[in-house]
Amino acid sequence: MTFSAKLSASPGGSSLIALTDSNNVLKNETEYQYLSRQLSLMYQQVDPIMDPYKIVKELQSKRVPRLVILMRDMSQALGLSVKWLKVLGATQQPCILLVSDPDSDSIGNNAAAHQALLEQHGVPLVGILQIGGIWNPIERRCDGLSWCGWWQGLKASSESKEISELETIYSIRKRWSQVMNDSLLETQN
Repeated sequence: MTFSAKLSASPGGSSLIALTDSNNVLKNETEYQYLSRQLSLMYQQVDPIMDPYKIVKELQSKRVPRLVILMRDMSQALGLSVKWLKVLGATQQPCILLVSDPDSDSIGNNAAAHQALLEQHGVPLVGILQIGGIWNPIERRCDGLSWCGWWQGLKASSESKEISELETIYSIRKRWSQVMNDSLLETQN
């Protein structure tokens, strides 16, 4: 039995910035591209060295929503990270955090540190998505973080994987809509 579903376009026609904890974006590039297709978004990579204001302004002017992957570990270059986070917070650009630490023992701590940085700068966080690795739902609930789920990607193939992907995509879209609605309410007040 095969499950398939296409959900509606992005909330408000907006793009989604994906911050990654991975040093090797190219290793996960096929997973990121697959994720963007499932979200019905164009895929784009951006080098964080580029001017974040220019990138965000360009994204907001485009009619085609995108999943934009920042091409390096944001915790590696703290200066670049802070510059981007300030811009993302100031422009209220929705973001998703993609974590892919193969050491499942530290993935919760890594995600918590990244989420704290995002919150400190007022970045609207859609949630955290684990890419690959071993998913431990009990530990993830205990983390107390805004997990969207687990993205097994192209490597796994089974009925349960397809159901998991649909649940994850639904969770991302639902949270993304909530973030966009919250942002609209804040601008009206």
